[in-house]
Amino acid sequence: MKDGSLYCWGWNFHGQLGTHNTETKLIPTKVAIPRRISQIECCCHHSVVITEDGECYSWGRND
Repeated sequence: MKDGSLYCWGWNFHGQLGTHNTETKLIPTKVAIPRRISQIECCCHHSVVITEDGECYSWGRND
C-alpha cells in the first residue's frame, strides 16, 4: 500500500476481493481502482477502501 496500490488474495465467494468475479485468488492480485488507497478494512464477506481524496469503494456481500 506504500504506493497507493491494492493487492488481494484468498477466498472470494462474495466478490469481496474486488476483482469483478468470485474466483479464489491464491497469489496476490492487483485490484484495478482509479485512485490511490489510503485506508483499508477487510472482513470475511466484504472489503472497504478509502482513497486519498476521500472516495469510498466497497466489494462483497451487500447486507
